[in-house]
Amino acid sequence: MRVVLRCAADNHHRKLVLGALGCGVFAHPAQEVTDCWKVVLQEKEFRGWFEYIVFAVLDTGENYTIFWNTLHDLTVKSPRPEH
Repeated sequence: MRVVLRCAADNHHRKLVLGALGCGVFAHPAQEVTDCWKVVLQEKEFRGWFEYIVFAVLDTGENYTIFWNTLHDLTVKSPRPEH
């Protein structure tokens, strides 16, 4: 996950569309995947790198619900510094 974010930043991408890594045919537990994304995206290294991130989740059932509930209110853009 960190490598994906670093590659995007190195290529000056500020708006990302990411997939539900491993949650489809590989059947990784969506809650574990979203928990990992949440931890990584809140790390100091990645603060302010991106304007926004969208997760493209094809499943409109359980996986979508888990991604939404875990990540929908996560802020990835740093607030503007106050003067």
